[in-house]
Amino acid sequence: MNLIFTDRFRFFMKFYFAFDSEESTRSKCAEITGMTYTQDLEEADVVFFGPKPQFGKKTRILQRLYAGTDDLDLTSIPPGITLLSNAGGYNEPVSETVFALLLSHYKKICKHDSDMHAGIFKKQEVETLFGKKIGIFGFGGIGQQVARTAIALGMEVSAFSRHRTEFPFVKWHSSLESLAASVDILVVCTPLSPETRGIINASLLSRFKGQCIVNIARANIVDQDAMLTYLSQHKDRFYLSDVWWNEPNIKA
Repeated sequence: MNLIFTDRFRFFMKFYFAFDSEESTRSKCAEITGMTYTQDLEEADVVFFGPKPQFGKKTRILQRLYAGTDDLDLTSIPPGITLLSNAGGYNEPVSETVFALLLSHYKKICKHDSDMHAGIFKKQEVETLFGKKIGIFGFGGIGQQVARTAIALGMEVSAFSRHRTEFPFVKWHSSLESLAASVDILVVCTPLSPETRGIINASLLSRFKGQCIVNIARANIVDQDAMLTYLSQHKDRFYLSDVWWNEPNIKA
C-alpha cells in the first residue's frame, strides 16, 4: 500500500476499516503502522476503504484498497484529507489474469471442460502462445509485468504508452494505431482517463488484424457498441476481459 508514516505521531493515530474485516487483519495493520484500530468512524485519523470513501470529523487520510480512483467523485472529499490509492499493489495478480484468459482461450480449456461434463471426449487442435506477437497498451507496473511473463513464454512483445519506458526485448511503437496493426494479441493495461475513455473504438478496431483483445484495465476504455459490432462482423476475433460495462449492473 501507499500508506507510509515517518513521524512519531503515528502512534497516537487511529484507523478505521470501511468494510468487513477479520480481527487478524486489523491486528496486522496495527502492527505494521503503529496505529490503533477504532470502531468509531468519527474518531479515525486514517480510513481504509474499498468502493466508496467514508470519513469522520478527524479523518486526515483516506487509503483506498483498490489500484485506481477514476470512479470516485473527488469533489466529495473535503479539503485537508489526503487520498491514497493502492497503485502497484496488484501488478502480479492482474498480469496473471491476462495469461489465465489467454491460455484458457488458446488451449480451449472451457470448451474441454464443458465437453467432459457433457460426457464428450474429443481431441481438438489448440494453439501455443510461443511466438505470438503481443502488444501492450499502457506500460505501467501491470504492463511491465505482462511483458516479463510474455517474454518468458517466448512471445514477441511490443508496447505503446504515454510515457516511454525502455525495457529489454520490448519493441516500442509511436502510436496505438501502429501497435494495434502489428500484433496478434492486444492487451489493454492503461488507466481510464478522459483521454483513454472509448479509445478502443471503431476506427482503432478497423486497424486491428490480430486474433484477440484482452482488457484487464477499465471497461470504458473500450467503446461497447463498437466492440460488439466488431465481434459480430468478425467471428474469428475475440474479446477477453475481466471488466465489464456498467458493473455491477451488467447486461449479457
